[in-house]
Amino acid sequence: SRRVSTSGSDLSDTIDRIGAAERPPLFFCPSAGQSSAMKRSEAAGDPEQIINAALSARDAGQAASALPALQKAVRHNPRNPRLWQTLAVVRRELDDIAGAITAFTEVTRLFPTDLRAAHGLALSSLEAGLPAHALYERAHALAPSDGSLLLGSVAAELAEGRLDTAIARLDALGEGNDSLRE
Repeated sequence: SRRVSTSGSDLSDTIDRIGAAERPPLFFCPSAGQSSAMKRSEAAGDPEQIINAALSARDAGQAASALPALQKAVRHNPRNPRLWQTLAVVRRELDDIAGAITAFTEVTRLFPTDLRAAHGLALSSLEAGLPAHALYERAHALAPSDGSLLLGSVAAELAEGRLDTAIARLDALGEGNDSLRE
């Protein structure tokens, strides 16, 4: 599990407990026979089949087997944001955070209003120890009622050393919300 840490503070424990470092929601993917489906989709070159086969491979714990077909598909379809998104998701699954950031960045360039890509970019950047507050704020602007993005923004502020601001924002969030005080 990936977690944000701030030297044992109660604030860090609270953020961890409420899930500031959750994985963003991904695509629905029906299960399929991984290796044969991956080979068939790669041979066919159909982006949607490659996406589905890659996500099935990821779900089956064989994400690495999806990379060659995804990389080839992205080279042949560089303007397809779903291929880039899938590549990012597979790279995150393989803990290739730098590769995930590159792919999420491309998705956000191609499709700036995609919440999943914006959240994935922010989260991957936070996990890599890169500045992520502005990225979380951008994602939060796409979904103002999504509290997990606001909490991610607070976690990014903590990681960037802005403790006073992060604590003030967390206190404001906690006003009237007893679940944050436990």
